[in-house]
Amino acid sequence: MLNTIAYPGPGEVPLIIAHGLFGSARNWNVIAKRLSDSRPVVSVDMR
Repeated sequence: MLNTIAYPGPGEVPLIIAHGLFGSARNWNVIAKRLSDSRPVVSVDMR
């Protein structure tokens, strides 16, 4: 993993999001921000 983007949220168990073949962690910004209302979210770059 080269990069991670963390979205703090309530709760202890984070949701981990990985992008598709030609994407990046930033592809999930809008969705991750909304999901972080109910739990921590970590978006990772796998390239």
